[in-house]
Amino acid sequence: MLFRSPPGFLAVCILTLSILQGACGERGGPGVKSEATGGRVSIYVNFGGIKPNASYDNIPHTRNMTVWDAMNAAKSRKNGRGISFTFKEMPGHGHFITGIDGVKQDVSKKTFWIMCVGGAYSNEGVDTKKLKAGDRVEWRRTSKANPCPGKP
Repeated sequence: MLFRSPPGFLAVCILTLSILQGACGERGGPGVKSEATGGRVSIYVNFGGIKPNASYDNIPHTRNMTVWDAMNAAKSRKNGRGISFTFKEMPGHGHFITGIDGVKQDVSKKTFWIMCVGGAYSNEGVDTKKLKAGDRVEWRRTSKANPCPGKP
């Protein structure tokens, strides 16, 4: 027995798929940030003398990119020289970076990883701090409240 669809059924299906694709964005889901802008961002890590500083350059910038996105992009570099980091999830606040390239924060000495973007201290978290093409994220392991040269 052959199934016959009601008149207009195919048109309704196509319309529904078009609406869903528009609601979910070009790449298939809300919040997906994979649309490249052609720009680049970089991450610089100042270990405070514990080991040589590190730089992760030429990270492709994407639309609505956050520091968290850039960290993960630098982590999965294909040349084998990606950044490694540890973090703690803070309910309601997102991710808190606790270690970079094997160097962890030291709560007993009150040294933490502080994030500077564009030379200024960022009072936003890694999940919410948006990056523009050309931005440089600098991580500093320090006990200073604001070790960045610029103002927030």
